[in-house]
Amino acid sequence: MTPYQHLNLLRHHERALPLRSMIRDTVHPGMKVLDAGCGVGLLAMWSIDAGADRVVGVDVDDVSLARRLATENGMASRIDFIQADLWNFDLPAERNTFDALLAMVYLNDPRRDEGQAKLVFALKQKFLAARGSVVPNCVRYYARACEWPQQDHKTRQARLQADVTDLEGRYALKLQGLCAAVSAQPWAPQFPDRRPDGRLDLSQARLLSDPERFAEIDYTKDPAPCASSLEIQADVPGIFNTIVWTQELWFEERLIFSNESVSWIVNPHLARSGSKYTIRLDAAWRERNLATLVEGR
Repeated sequence: MTPYQHLNLLRHHERALPLRSMIRDTVHPGMKVLDAGCGVGLLAMWSIDAGADRVVGVDVDDVSLARRLATENGMASRIDFIQADLWNFDLPAERNTFDALLAMVYLNDPRRDEGQAKLVFALKQKFLAARGSVVPNCVRYYARACEWPQQDHKTRQARLQADVTDLEGRYALKLQGLCAAVSAQPWAPQFPDRRPDGRLDLSQARLLSDPERFAEIDYTKDPAPCASSLEIQADVPGIFNTIVWTQELWFEERLIFSNESVSWIVNPHLARSGSKYTIRLDAAWRERNLATLVEGR
């Protein structure tokens, strides 16, 4: 991440500050803390402020800014910042010796967070002491059916195909491979805008259902298998073409913050009030963010 991206994240202080309170309640004098995905070192420095004896902060990106800020705040001697891939990171002499694992590594939706949850379980097993704490220790996901014309996948694909066909005519070349490549994975401009607080701008969306619990990751228990389908009951009629996901990060039944994302229905359906719909979450969903509506009753 660039310094500007870090600055932009810090501007969402309403999300970060609850973590400071939880770190103060969790980290005690003499503890050793692992900050996974440390960024600029905010949580690492809060841990030192709470009394931690030593903190190791790890991030796949450059950690020179984190080191600079730790020095600026007089904490550099007690924090080791390491640039490394968390999947391959190891400290053989310090396995299962950390009292707290701070793991703010999530990507805001269940599709991408499957891998992140596996990572946190692996870090917990490798580094956390027997009675150590994971923060957050619970992640919950909810889903709502939504009618969102601006997010309609079929309309977007038709527009893309028309653009490519026009370019083929202008350049006198076949460009369907380009069309397929663009369609192969979602990219940032396809997703809806966000409000200043970081939440989705739902002003053009029409929600068709109440939130349905989809999954819960509980780090006090063993890993659970990933779900391959979702069931939603429509409360009002409308064109079901988008799933709005809500992710909630919890620690000891205290909400840290929530975030939202979307998935697109590849075969939109006219939902009827009171009807239940099953959505398949397969490889197309995991790779391209495309869910398939397979059944309604």
